[in-house]
Amino acid sequence: MNYIQKPLIGVPSFVLLHRSVLCFDGNACEMTLDFFPRDTLNQTTLTRLLSLRPITAEVRIKFPRGGDFDTVVLATARRIQRDYATETHLVFNHGYHFAHYARRELQQAHTCLS
Repeated sequence: MNYIQKPLIGVPSFVLLHRSVLCFDGNACEMTLDFFPRDTLNQTTLTRLLSLRPITAEVRIKFPRGGDFDTVVLATARRIQRDYATETHLVFNHGYHFAHYARRELQQAHTCLS
């Protein structure tokens, strides 16, 4: 499992504030999880984010269609998606906190399989 650093949508590309978790299973299928603001292309969302006000966010899970992920790892990712907070704030750096939490939870689920 690794972290991926990316710029936030709508800000300069050198501002790498967005962090995702990249997870591989034994079949080399990859899954990414990130904590992403809803309505990222909406000007109000960007204005609120850059003025250091909270915005609504959600956990996204992305993996290739037809990917065959272990059911325990996938269930853990779905639980994280369901249970994680619904707001993000630049000051509190929720994206980094989320990535650390998600990576720890996924590693624990993966360790249970070994």
